[in-house]
Amino acid sequence: MYGPGWRQDPQGKTRWSENGQWGDQVRDSSGGVYRDHHVPSTPPRMSAPRLSHADPPPGGGSSVIDELAAKNRQVWGDQGPGAVQQALGGMGTGGFAAILVGLAVMVFLFTVVSFVGVVALPIVGFVLYRKGRLRGVKPAVLGVAWFLCLATTLTTVDRFSGSGLPEEVEQAQAFLSLMGSDSISRICTEPYMTEQARAAMAAKEGVSGCAEAVGRIRQRLDESAFEDLGRLDMTRTDRGTYLLEDNPLGWREITISTQETYGILFHAIS
Repeated sequence: MYGPGWRQDPQGKTRWSENGQWGDQVRDSSGGVYRDHHVPSTPPRMSAPRLSHADPPPGGGSSVIDELAAKNRQVWGDQGPGAVQQALGGMGTGGFAAILVGLAVMVFLFTVVSFVGVVALPIVGFVLYRKGRLRGVKPAVLGVAWFLCLATTLTTVDRFSGSGLPEEVEQAQAFLSLMGSDSISRICTEPYMTEQARAAMAAKEGVSGCAEAVGRIRQRLDESAFEDLGRLDMTRTDRGTYLLEDNPLGWREITISTQETYGILFHAIS
């Protein structure tokens, strides 16, 4: 009986053989080892030369990665990902442009169909109902299709219409919601809050500094409260300040402005 080693099997692959039987581990041209369960039924010939690879295959059972690697090699051979890259590279710039245009057209058509479906599906349902053809599961299918069209339409409208709030209000809401998760050292800095605003926040919390105030606020509020602060209503006054609706912070009025680098700056809190 010859010793274990790498030998060329009848399929032309470099396969591990041991105890007179072919194993399921195959070495590719780059030296990588993967599992190939298409084990030849014919045992290795006694005269089959042992190839120069000295390292035995790694032990243990087949893993998910091994299975995927085997499937990949069954499809692409030893080229692996290179075959995919070569196929994509052969498309050229025009091919990629055509794919992008095709995707854009599909999105556009899907959006148009959704808008049309919101109006057309109820009409179609009414006509089918009058003709007595709306039976069985048809009403449910029609209702689900209309709901999907409506959801897509509302999402599209919301995306393109925006919130309609002034930029400084949106940024102030975002800042308030981030007070529960962002770094305290970032919150209590000049780019976001002036010295006057930091002192006012500390006074409201009954502490000596901004960092202590933020810490106390986080102890007092839970995560959902900070999410609500991200939707806090703010009404602009004639003085240029913003009145706040009732909120867990206890703030009634703020003075804010936008800035190019950091987005929002709190000037005063009352």
